[in-house]
Order: sequence, then C-alpha cells, then structure tokens
Amino acid sequence: MPQRMNHLHFRATAAAVAVSAAPLAFGLPVARESARLDPPTAVTAPTQGDPVGTTEQADARSIESTRAELDRQFIIGPTKLDALRLRSRWQTSVPLPSGTSLRRVFAPAGDSVFVQDSGNGITRLKADSGSRIWRDVVGAPKDTILGVERGDSGGTDVVLVTNDVDVITLECANGIRIGTQHLTRYPSTGSVRVGSFLIYGTRGGLVAWQQYALGHGWKSNSLGGSIRAQPILTPAGIAAASTDGIVALLDPATTSSLWRFKAGGAVEGSLASDGARVFCTARDNYVYAIDIGRGRAAWKFRCDGKPGSDAACLSDTVYVHESDGTMLALAADGGGKLDGTVRWRAPIRGTPIALTGSGAVAWDRATSTYTLFDPASGAVRASVTLDGVVDVRASGTTDLTIHFAAADGRVQQTQPLDMGHSPTGAAVRTASSGQ
Repeated sequence: MPQRMNHLHFRATAAAVAVSAAPLAFGLPVARESARLDPPTAVTAPTQGDPVGTTEQADARSIESTRAELDRQFIIGPTKLDALRLRSRWQTSVPLPSGTSLRRVFAPAGDSVFVQDSGNGITRLKADSGSRIWRDVVGAPKDTILGVERGDSGGTDVVLVTNDVDVITLECANGIRIGTQHLTRYPSTGSVRVGSFLIYGTRGGLVAWQQYALGHGWKSNSLGGSIRAQPILTPAGIAAASTDGIVALLDPATTSSLWRFKAGGAVEGSLASDGARVFCTARDNYVYAIDIGRGRAAWKFRCDGKPGSDAACLSDTVYVHESDGTMLALAADGGGKLDGTVRWRAPIRGTPIALTGSGAVAWDRATSTYTLFDPASGAVRASVTLDGVVDVRASGTTDLTIHFAAADGRVQQTQPLDMGHSPTGAAVRTASSGQ
C-alpha cells in the first residue's frame, strides 16, 4: 500500500549541521507494506549540565541516520534526489509472483502508470498516488510486449497491450480482458495511437493501421526493408523509416505518403522531431534533418564513424552518439549550415529523455546510469548509478514526471525541482524503451 512521507526539511540552525540544500517531498510506499518513517525529531536546545554541543551533535547524527535509511529504502533517496534536483512524489512496491521481476514502465497520458513484469503481467497503478488497482497476465513469458496505450472502444475506457502477434484489450477500470485481436501483419515496433487506430511498423517494411475498436487490420504503407523503430506522431503526420533508407511522412487519415526521402543508408534507430524537421541517423554515418513540409534535407552532418542508431531532440538540440560513445549535440535548425552545426561533444552515456529547469537528463540502461547535464555545454552536473533499476520513463509536457522501475518491484515517481518537459516529438523512443 502506498504511503507518503511528510516533507523533510534538513535545515541548518545556529547549532545544527546543514544536511540538505533543498526540501525533499516524499510520497513513497516502500517494500514493507504500511511501514513509515517519520521526520527526524526537531532540534532542541541543550539542557543545563549537558556538555556544549552534545545535543546538537546527537541531532545531527539522527538526521544523518534517517537520511541513510531513506537512501537504502528508496530507489532515489534524499542524497541522490539532491544531486539530481528531483523531488519524490511516491514510491510503491508492486507484488510480484515468485521468480519474476519488473521489466518496464509505461506512462501514457491519463490517470495511470502501467508496469510490466517478466511473467508478462501488466499492473495498473494510480498516477497520483502509486496505489495498485489491478494486475492481469497478457501473454506467455516468451511473448514480447511492445507497447501499452489507453483508448476508447465503444465508449469503454480500455488498455491496449500490443505484443508481437496480438493486440489485447483490457477494461481499464478492472483489468478484465475484453478481447484479443490476432494481427495479420506482425509488429516489430511499438505503436502510436491516432483516434481509433494503432499505427506500428512490421519486419516486412509495412507501416500498418490496426482499427482496434473494430478489431481488424485496415490499410498499410510499404517502405521496404524492415522497420526497426516505432513510428512517431508529428504535427504534420506520421513519420516512419526503414532499413531501405526510406524516411516517409504519412497521412494518418488515409495511410498515403505525403513525402518520401531517401537516406544514404539503412535507418534503424529512433526518429525524432521538433515539429519543423524529422531527424534520423543512417548507416552511411550521417545525421539527417528533413524538412517536414517539403521532405527534403534541411541539413546533414557526417559523424566520425557510424553514429548510434537513436536520435533524440530536446528543444532546439538534436542528440546522437558517435561510434566511440561520445554524445554529440547538434543545432536542430542546422545553424545556417547545410552540413549542420556541432554545439558540443561530451563523454555522456545514454539517450536524453527530458529537459528540466536544472538541465537535460539522460538514461543509460546498459550501465544503469542517470546523468544530469548542461544542454548548452555538455558539462555534467551530476551522474549516479542506480543499481537494480531496469527502466526510466519521462512523460508529460506541462507536468513532467520521471518514473523509475527496479527489478525488485519498486516503482518511484519523481518530478524535477525546476520543471521542464519531455522530448520534443510525441513518440521519441528512449534508451529505456527496451525495443
């Protein structure tokens, strides 16, 4: 059962040691259900006869002891929250069947957070408190869960779980399975929901539309090769790319191509968009920025070696990794140059997932490293290793939240102390996606 801690203010007084520069707001259910940690006892003046400083030293030790206990129990305790400029809203512990562990967290728009475990159970949590609502098994452990979306089916609020062969429809209120749609065009990516359609890529190079409310496949558009990355929704249409090097903007209402662009090599990683351009990397070692209105290259930049497959865009900057793992920051508008403008290079691991008032944040699943850095210079402001964390997901535009999921079942919701927003481009795939 989720629980909330009172605000903990570690404040210096004339006789106490300053322990934290910022208040910490916890709303955190811990592994021990109903366990609660209360704030440390207020600092009191020494009584007559006490050695000078004895009470103050004891209070300081008590505060440090409480902080250490919080650091142990929570995925991100007060020490790491301070360093990363985050506040904690809640933490919960999801009950897991024996032998299973958490794998991923999904946070689609709405009042819920969904987590997937290794038994392919999907658990719905309340977004405002972390309270558990239901759990339903949506496939065999060998099935690959590609995405979780919310939708409306005949006036019923539903959860749509896409795996590599089916779309499973659950009633959102109680997790009861309404139906299973067997797909004729097998997905290789997660889907983006537009109206009553789920739009996804296939291994055969199709961008497919599934009418989930009626339970049948509609139309598709072939890009050739294979589609490795989830299509994204932009203000102008659906952007998708294939290993044949085709990047296309598609009309979500008709499936027809609004334009097609041919890159010089296979496009295998995530696309990103700032609303004016679509960004991708290709196996010809270039980063491409494609004008979203004309379908022509606005600029292209040649990397030193093959770039990392994923592209991300935060505000006016595009981020990719070069072959040596160095993060490369490029001006989204090209800086007035047809070959692009490099803003900086820095040894930062992971894919940027959000921009806050304190800086940009990147998550590297391979090393469980979460990094806060200056988007203007690439200077690292803080970097922490989160042992046991298997997924990190940023979501929201005006109310940014960052969710952390640990293998042992803990899920923590945080917010930046200085608010920001998630990546530009409605479906920018991050390192946490696991796809």
